[in-house]
Parts: sequence; C-alpha cells; structure tokens
Amino acid sequence: MTPESGQPAVHLDGVSLVVVTSSPQSIVAALPAGLGAGSFRLVVSYGVPAIFAAFDVTIGAVGPPGPQGPAGPQGAQGPSVRMVTLAAEARTF
Repeated sequence: MTPESGQPAVHLDGVSLVVVTSSPQSIVAALPAGLGAGSFRLVVSYGVPAIFAAFDVTIGAVGPPGPQGPAGPQGAQGPSVRMVTLAAEARTF
C-alpha cells in the first residue's frame, strides 16, 4: 500500500486519528485521549478511489482468553510423609 502523494487517512473504530508522520514504510498516528484498553478495527486508506487496509488491533490489554488446553501428564509420586498427631495435656499451675 504505497501512496502516490499526500497523507493517509487513519480511523480507529470509525474515529479519525491525527496522522503525525507517514512514509511508504510507516504511519504514526495520535490515539485519542482517554482511550481505554480493548480490541479495535484500524483502517488506513489513501486517495480516491481509496486504497485501504483494515486490521484488528489490541491496545493496552491482551485479547480474549483462548480455550483451556488439554490436561498434562500426571506428575511423579511425591515423597512419603508420616503423619504424627501430637496431643497436649492441659495442666493448671
């Protein structure tokens, strides 16, 4: 996606972002103040008719948890422990 001229348009979940700098290799855009963590749709476009690319991005957090994996193998037998019960006598002095 290489522009012939001009700056790209960048949108995060439909909100237009201010492009700080851009080149054929990179784009730096300012995120809106107070943006919370989450997953968003990032759309970058150039020109008319628009050449565009869309990405799903996660900012400030991890994505949703995946499914639980399979159970691992059973561990080795631990050492034998001898349980001892101690009883104390109540005494009055």
